[in-house]
Amino acid sequence: MKEITSDINWNQVCWKYMKTEYFIDQLKNRYMYFASADEFDDPFEGAIHVEEDLTHISKHPIFARIDSAFKALKQLTKISCWHKSDNESNLMWKFYAQDKKGIAIVTTAEKMKEAFKPYKIQSEYGEENLYIGNVQYIDLTNNNADFGDIKRFFYKHIVFQDEKELRLAISLSLASEFVAQIPLKGIHVPVDYAKLIDKIILGPNLPKEDKQELIKTITELGFESKISNSSLTYLPRYI
Repeated sequence: MKEITSDINWNQVCWKYMKTEYFIDQLKNRYMYFASADEFDDPFEGAIHVEEDLTHISKHPIFARIDSAFKALKQLTKISCWHKSDNESNLMWKFYAQDKKGIAIVTTAEKMKEAFKPYKIQSEYGEENLYIGNVQYIDLTNNNADFGDIKRFFYKHIVFQDEKELRLAISLSLASEFVAQIPLKGIHVPVDYAKLIDKIILGPNLPKEDKQELIKTITELGFESKISNSSLTYLPRYI
């Protein structure tokens, strides 16, 4: 695992919020899904600058070619996003875990380094580089992000700073030059969940029957000791 930024706190607690069905499939099959950069809702993903009006350059002949090349670059870049925080986040539950009906994995950056295994796009190819780094939030209306193919995906427009994101990323640019079959969407990166997971937090809005079934499945997979309830299910005390 290669560090793309020099400011990583390896003891930092990190969270991944997701739907239960996605989590169980990944836990059963011992992989983590790395989405293509073009799957994210952020319209500025990978941009080096944002402007209110692009008409002054959009008619230039080279603009369409650059736009097409960048779309291809986004498909070649596969990313896993993590939220840095010592505590769970109501906002993250709402946005990324099916309105609090999903789960959250709790780990640390150090455990990620230990748990993720080498990824090959095909068995006959070499291992792809796995990068880790903190996302740098900058005002892209007044600044330019780094131009590097992979490093540009570790910059985001400052309006997204509440995400407090640490990223893992794999670029398949080299594999594409060797005419490998590149998945248009995400990839399945092998991971040792026994090394990765500190806790599995159950979403506070999980229906009772779904919660029971989820606990049963997690127990069968050998992770019963990792299960915890969200603090959002606790009872308030006023005296």
